[in-house]
Parts: sequence; C-alpha cells; structure tokens
Amino acid sequence: MAKYLLDTNAYFAILRYIAEEDSNPAVENVLNGECCISKLTQIEIISVIGQYARGRNGQKQVCDRVHEGSRESCGKTYVTERRKKWSRQKVHDWLKLEKEISNGSNETIRMRVLDVNEEVIRSAERFIQHALTHNFRSMDAMIVGTARAYSTADEEMIVVTADKALKAGMGKAGYPFISLV
Repeated sequence: MAKYLLDTNAYFAILRYIAEEDSNPAVENVLNGECCISKLTQIEIISVIGQYARGRNGQKQVCDRVHEGSRESCGKTYVTERRKKWSRQKVHDWLKLEKEISNGSNETIRMRVLDVNEEVIRSAERFIQHALTHNFRSMDAMIVGTARAYSTADEEMIVVTADKALKAGMGKAGYPFISLV
C-alpha cells in the first residue's frame, strides 16, 4: 500500500471530495493508500477554508504582460470571478469534517497527522536549496521535508500536490510525487 503525504491543496481536494460527495478517480486512488498530512497542513487548511468562507469579490484588472514579438503591453481587461461567501453552516460542517479526519474519528478516511521534528527541519533545509531555481515556498519545503523524514528505506512517502513549481523542484531532486489534477 502506497504512503501519501498531502499538501494543503491536496488535503482541501480530499475534504471537498468527501463534503460534496464528489467523483474523482485520482482522489479515490490516493484514498486507497495510507494518507498523511503534516501538522503544518492541519494548521494551514483552516486559512484555506477561511478563504472560501469569506468569499471573494469579483474584480476587473488590466493585463500588464508584454508581448514577446511586439514588446507592447497586452492591455486587455480580465475578470476574476466573484466567489460567494459560504454559509455559517457550511463553514461549521467543513471545520467539523476536518477535525474528524485529523483526529481519526472519520469513517470515510483514515488520516495520520505527522509531527514536525528535527529530521523534518533538516530535510526541509536541504530541499529549500532547490527554491533558488524553482519558485516554491518555504512551507512547501517543509512538506517535502516531512515526506523525507517519514519515509523508510523500504518505502518512500509520495507527496500529493498540484503545485507546478514544487513538482518541478521535486522532480529535479528525485522526490516522488503525484497530482490530483
């Protein structure tokens, strides 16, 4: 059975899959393995749920990209769609679901929360060097550090992420990963 470490966006996708009774073969494949999250992800998921709870105002912005051939500014207007605020009940339900999953009382999914220890930090310190050439963040390095620290000689923990920059850095370093998208 494969061992997976979900980053925050992957964990959110799992929560959505369960809460909305979604259909996603990639999620189902991960759920057939041993699923883990870092203590950092357990903390960070609350802010992601908060982004949806607060909603988002729609915005119009002017594109300031420069076209390669003409060197002229794009100037087109693009729209960021409005996202409606979640109801208090929906926020409550999602927070309850997250708590059930992370404390092991959820019937649908068994998730282990992995503590941050010295080995996690040492592994993250080694991996963060790849941020010099790949645009990922320090918390991403902590996720990879967690996967490395909790891997064994017999089985490497696979990071589940949709982050393109993180996947590029992990590919360069030879760390195993999969994506839910």
